[in-house]
Amino acid sequence: MPKHEFIQIKNQNMTAETYYNEIMKPEIELFHTEMMEKLNSDEQIKKLYTGWKVWFSPILINPEILFIGINPGGGEGGDLTLEPDGILQYIFDESAGFNLKDDINEVFNEKELFDLVDLAYCVKTNYYYLATKNSDEIKKIGDFLGREKDKSGLGDKFFQNSKKWSNQILDIIKPNLIICEGKTAFILLTQFALELKKIETNGQDVFTFYCEKLNATIIMFERLRSGAIKNKAMLKKVLIEHFTS
Repeated sequence: MPKHEFIQIKNQNMTAETYYNEIMKPEIELFHTEMMEKLNSDEQIKKLYTGWKVWFSPILINPEILFIGINPGGGEGGDLTLEPDGILQYIFDESAGFNLKDDINEVFNEKELFDLVDLAYCVKTNYYYLATKNSDEIKKIGDFLGREKDKSGLGDKFFQNSKKWSNQILDIIKPNLIICEGKTAFILLTQFALELKKIETNGQDVFTFYCEKLNATIIMFERLRSGAIKNKAMLKKVLIEHFTS
């Protein structure tokens, strides 16, 4: 049997990929259509939108690592991409000046980690699927879409859906290790999606947290303004300890 098998969703006779295709994808696509109808009404706001992408990897069960960022960057070309990629983005992406991609490759291609982790068996997604050049623009788009006191606005729905879809992905992927790409991604995952009130982390520049709710370890690394990893040596050390303990 393959090392990474697709999950059988509890009480449903379907794989993780089938669950995504039949349950999640139609809902995500429908919301995107509704969102674009409103964004197209304002040229200035529409310029903030640079695409929509869910997966930057295949859909795997129990991956060696699940990478979670804030949102896709500005390089999606305005496209709607709902299908998974054939291989982890960090392996094949050739974007110039992609500091995080370069750092991830540098860390994982060092011999000590290269022998422990195969990036081909890792999954990558983001908390928000909405691509923008700057993550601060997500709130601007959300506010434009509509935030109501009773939480019924289209902007409210965007944030509610992001939380729900993130939890669904955690449930079907069932990762043993999650790497949050920066502090904001960590807060979105733990405090917004998982609604964890008490979070005790260990570390400096690179933080570790064991999540009982997921039965998984979460690692968060600090990032520089450029998007690069603040302390690659420390991340490497923490990962080696995790995979050899």
